Amino acid sequence: MAITLTSFGYLHLPTGPDGTPIPPIADRIEDVRDRLRDPAAARDILELDGFDPRVQEVVLNTPGARELIDNLTDYASLPAGPRRIAIGCAGGRHRASGLVELLAKALRERGREVNIEHLHVHLPRVLKQDTEGEPSKPRWKRCGHGPGEMHPVDQAVVDAFKRMLAASKEPAPWTRDDDLAVQVPTGVERAHMTQRGQYPDADRVDLVLLHPDTAAVLTRPMPCPRALILGPWDRAYRPLTHAAHGKEIADPRGKISPQPETGLINPALHCPQCHNTDVTADILRYSNGGADVSSFTCTRCAAAWEPWETPQFAAPNYAGAYADAPALADEETELVHLADDINARATAALTGNGPSVPSIDHRWLLLRKAAWLDRAAHEQDVAWYLGDIPAAQVNQGTAWADQAAHTLLTWDLEHDQADVTGLTGPDAPAWNVAGGARAYVRQEYRAHLDQQQETEDRAHIEPHRGPDGELYDASGKPL
Repeated sequence: MAITLTSFGYLHLPTGPDGTPIPPIADRIEDVRDRLRDPAAARDILELDGFDPRVQEVVLNTPGARELIDNLTDYASLPAGPRRIAIGCAGGRHRASGLVELLAKALRERGREVNIEHLHVHLPRVLKQDTEGEPSKPRWKRCGHGPGEMHPVDQAVVDAFKRMLAASKEPAPWTRDDDLAVQVPTGVERAHMTQRGQYPDADRVDLVLLHPDTAAVLTRPMPCPRALILGPWDRAYRPLTHAAHGKEIADPRGKISPQPETGLINPALHCPQCHNTDVTADILRYSNGGADVSSFTCTRCAAAWEPWETPQFAAPNYAGAYADAPALADEETELVHLADDINARATAALTGNGPSVPSIDHRWLLLRKAAWLDRAAHEQDVAWYLGDIPAAQVNQGTAWADQAAHTLLTWDLEHDQADVTGLTGPDAPAWNVAGGARAYVRQEYRAHLDQQQETEDRAHIEPHRGPDGELYDASGKPL
């Protein structure tokens, strides 16, 4: 599926009733006006545009540009990635168009099909000129640069930031009667302890989030680790809240926005009480894209548990199992080549033009395919938690991963288990539970990679026999 990259200039956009520019429609919009400095300050590229390699080089060497391109490249390469990405700067001639060209190159190197739209790169530069006849205005220093005093707006921001730092560095002791400052994934919010208050283990308290200005209750009660409480609420924290950025934290009913689908059928995520795999998640969702899973609930027995209480297997987790695995796109290409090679060899064997394909080669294909689907389904799980994709989509990916995992487990049960490299065999009861087959895939994939590494290391230190039958050391010298 092709992805469309769009560059534009905010100064050329139409505006809404409130005068705010209306950007082009996209799954993700990057505003680099303040994020990256304007490269047009380099006079030798002033009249050029983002198509020119000199402009692209200046943009790429701007602090923060490489990190932005790497982030967008990884984001666009996700299995449930975007179809449209838009990048905007002031005029659309230098930063936006140059970044789009550089991002398109990076994506094409990963095998993606890319379409490019430059909305304003052809338009003349926007020049800032004083209106003739108007009295001269004071020259304010913006963001600490330039002559003159600091602009009053910037000064107010700096003063608020200093007050926020002072409040966070030396928070006063808090009590259950205080409004509290609580750290959340997107900043800091105002909160208050509920009547239930402290949990028996003393590590968590029940809180509701409040509007930073009106103290109106925005969410239903939810558990909060004590470590996330910064201290009593102080107005100095307001610049870090959702309200300071014009965002909303709750739906009109004033409760945590739940996942709209009925549930996630995920064999890798099961109820700790009845092992049911049909669960729902309560999600604290922000309109700017941030989200946090508050808890999971079983649809069968109504048991509830928090994310850090999710049952784990004895097998390696995703990070440990796939730490050295290639990128998903690269692995997909390799799987196609491997499958084609095995099919060609099997066809040749059937026609008497070659030997049969060893079972270990078939198993290696099954293992790599199951691991690839396991990783892809896990990324979709994360996207579902954040509200980026519907449950139906992640359920399909999970079903494919579960099916591939059971195929590998069944193969190992029916064939010679000498090819099994993990510590726990395929007939162990540990795999006969919800999510067990995918955990078995992670064990086998990690064990296979470790075995490969051990073989390579041994080859560098152990002697070997050459074609002449003599023994040689690792450097090739005869023994």
